[in-house]
Amino acid sequence: MKLLLTVLVFLPLFAWAQDSTYTLQGRIQDEQARPIPGATILLLKNTKVLQGVVADSTGFFELHRLAKETYQVQVTALGYESYTSPSFFLNRSPWNLSVIKLQPSKNTDLKEVKITGKRPLIEHDLDKTIVNVENLLSSATSHVLETLEKVPGITVDTDGTIRLNGMSSVTVLMDGKPTYLSGRDLADYLRSLPASSLDRLELMTNPSTKYDAAGSALLNIKRKKERLQGLNGSLSTNYSQGWESRTNQSVSLQYTQQKLRLSGLLSHSKDGNQTREQVDRTFTKASGQSEAFVNLMNRSWLSGHSLTGKLEIEYAFTKKTSLSLELDYTHTPKREGLSYLSKRFAPELDSTGRGSIDAHSQRNNRGLSLHLQREFDRKGQEWTVDLTHWSYSNQSTQFLLNQSYDPHEVLGTDQRFRYDLPSSLLISTAKTDFTRPFASGGMLEAGLKWSHVTNDLDSRYYQRVDREFIPNYRQSNHFIYQESIRSAYVNARKNGKRWQAQAGLRLEQTGLKGEQRENPEVPASSFSRQYTNLFPSIFLSYKLDSTGTRSLTLSASRRINRPNYQQLNPFLFYLDNYSYTSGNPQLLPAYPQQFELKYQHNTIWGLSFQYNQFRDIIFQTTQAVGDIFITRPGNIANGRLLSLSAYASYNPFPIWTFMASGGFVHLAILPTQLYGQALDARLLTGRINVTNQLKLGKTWRAECTISYTGPSINGQRRSQSQYRINAGIQKSLWSNKASINLMVEDWLRSWVQREQTGSLGGATEFRTSRTDTRRIGLAFAYRFGKQTRNRSYSDAAQEEKGRVN
Repeated sequence: MKLLLTVLVFLPLFAWAQDSTYTLQGRIQDEQARPIPGATILLLKNTKVLQGVVADSTGFFELHRLAKETYQVQVTALGYESYTSPSFFLNRSPWNLSVIKLQPSKNTDLKEVKITGKRPLIEHDLDKTIVNVENLLSSATSHVLETLEKVPGITVDTDGTIRLNGMSSVTVLMDGKPTYLSGRDLADYLRSLPASSLDRLELMTNPSTKYDAAGSALLNIKRKKERLQGLNGSLSTNYSQGWESRTNQSVSLQYTQQKLRLSGLLSHSKDGNQTREQVDRTFTKASGQSEAFVNLMNRSWLSGHSLTGKLEIEYAFTKKTSLSLELDYTHTPKREGLSYLSKRFAPELDSTGRGSIDAHSQRNNRGLSLHLQREFDRKGQEWTVDLTHWSYSNQSTQFLLNQSYDPHEVLGTDQRFRYDLPSSLLISTAKTDFTRPFASGGMLEAGLKWSHVTNDLDSRYYQRVDREFIPNYRQSNHFIYQESIRSAYVNARKNGKRWQAQAGLRLEQTGLKGEQRENPEVPASSFSRQYTNLFPSIFLSYKLDSTGTRSLTLSASRRINRPNYQQLNPFLFYLDNYSYTSGNPQLLPAYPQQFELKYQHNTIWGLSFQYNQFRDIIFQTTQAVGDIFITRPGNIANGRLLSLSAYASYNPFPIWTFMASGGFVHLAILPTQLYGQALDARLLTGRINVTNQLKLGKTWRAECTISYTGPSINGQRRSQSQYRINAGIQKSLWSNKASINLMVEDWLRSWVQREQTGSLGGATEFRTSRTDTRRIGLAFAYRFGKQTRNRSYSDAAQEEKGRVN
């Protein structure tokens, strides 16, 4: 921590001391002195293109980090004649080219514009990796959670835990906004969203201070947002079949006219899944002799529907001020079930159990977001305000049947229970951000944020007695959790000829309160905490050659992993005769420190070395109490994680694109005591993802992806390696306005989870889980409308900027 703060203080001084650079600026207009937004400006030196930029809504442009040289600029815009300036010698900053006026094109009969360029599957920025999901053929037949499983570096556990490069504390954002969901709630939400609505995924293993400090890594899910003039839209439908069938139908519409932009999305999906588990538990005496053996056969299933709607209204009051309103709604009725058969041997069969859980739920998610954006005369300077309110509600009822049989008795026992589980989650946030660029190539960002979360989980337990369900207050629980976070950050960035430096500091003050309401048999209890922390982050990048082909980046940050409300709830949940889960109100946040060194060779290949040091890491722990296993989270250990990652992208032939990514991870948990048992967990593992894409003529594409994930560790649990093969083919129709995809996923059905749980005091568990991963799917998508870029009152220029830089 001291080292990070010291470097943070002196790094900006070092970065600003680099060689001075020059800035070139100007304005593009037509003959009537009207601005031409979206005009493309190229900087030339001896006819060679050095930089490119797109004019903003006022026609203004600015180029940074220029040397004292002789240049020309070339300007092009749709419907206008191109313009090339006379040569000029740049010897002061800023150098103003004044107003460049373009003449109308002599041939204005423009029939069609075809965009043949395609973004690569994976792109790399200073502080993030970008995955362009539309380039994954398999995303056409998947929901969002399934698509995440296929992204290089991401794994999804059977309980919905998302891991990035081996790190389990991943914070998920939707369009830059935290979801505040975790575990099953997050998994259910991501299953309700069609992957066809996604634009890209942003993976951040060392996020900047602009983002919340929560999570060792960030995953930002960005949905598509068209910026086209007039009425445009798309239709899609897909069907896939495995053990269960899944379907999705969606329609999106966008209308943009001058100052107003309207967009909407409506989708309906049917989800189905199965999980088949075999669990073997062995209990031994102190002498090592086997004492008992328990076998569990579980089969769980899910069937549900989801209706998702989104409406966004954006209005530009002026060329520099706009306001947008976004409404989100998701309705998900669902039915889930679990059936199990248990047998206990000691050493002969002495008891048998059967049971089932039948659950019905109605989940409703509602969201309201306001976004105000104000731009200033200086290019890139802006002020934004965001207000958000989300409401998640779930009405769930579970019916449980538990039957036990003794071989020596004629009749067994029959127990029936019911859970009523109404819950609600309310989230309110307010934040403001300010960005100011400098003519010398630097930039300053600052902001404030406030958030408040209230989670109300009411677990009402009933036991059937004489055909009537009687409340059991001893096993009922009403838990209310509230959390408020107030934060402020400042982030500075400086661009030199070869150096690029960024440093930031974030202050967060957290206040939380957990309350267990009393009932006739359980007294009320509560806990509260207040803590304040500083979170610095540093990025330093250097171009190893004058063209910027090879670069080296060093980054460091301090983060926080807060326990979520589910982990803090002390209530004991019943799974089967031998398994329970519980929360832990005594959990404390963990504070990892992260360092990363990254080498990039253009977009062709790169290496990344990461070192994480953590204290009081939160792991799921399992305690054996007789024959019953109770799983709860705990701050169990200190340790470190080292990872070496690599990626490569290569085009051996114009029709063939080869992409590979992978790496090695070494996790070491320092020796500690857990329930009186020694826990010393160390693991060296690896992962690899290889994708081959082929262009078969002008309208056919094929794709094959092989994924391998090595052994993993989560506290006492060790999982074995997994692999799978996905393949697909796509046919484009009607001048690329439509497409048909055929996909086969995990066609060897090899994505099977096998794990072992140890350090249980004379007990060991082996678990094998098979889910509905082998599937065949068919998808159809169609885009319609006038595909013409909006030339006024939009941030289209901002969207296009990355294509020229």
